[in-house]
Amino acid sequence: MSVGPETAPPAPELGDGRRARRAAERRRARSGRRVSIIGVLGELLITAGVLVLLFIGWQLYFTELTVGSELRSEASQQSREWNEQAAAAPKPSSTPDRRAHG
Repeated sequence: MSVGPETAPPAPELGDGRRARRAAERRRARSGRRVSIIGVLGELLITAGVLVLLFIGWQLYFTELTVGSELRSEASQQSREWNEQAAAAPKPSSTPDRRAHG
C-alpha cells in the first residue's frame, strides 16, 4: 500500500509527536507547491504555443491575401506586355533565311 498525496501520513511515534506532524505537513506543502508551480508553468507554455500557432496562421493568411493580389496584378501586366511584344515582332517566314547559314 503506497502513501500518496491524498492519504493521511502514518501515525507518528510517541517520542516525536508534534515535530513529526509538522515535518509531514511541510513535506506535503512543499510537494503541493512544486506541483502547482509546474502546472502553472505548463499551462503558460501551452498558451504561448497556441498563441504562436495562431500568429503564424494569421501571418500566412494575411500574406496570401495581400501578396497574392499584388502578384496576380503583376502577372496580368507582364502577360499584357508579352502579348504586345509578340504582336510587334516580325512573323517567321516559311522559308529558311540563307544568309544566316552561310
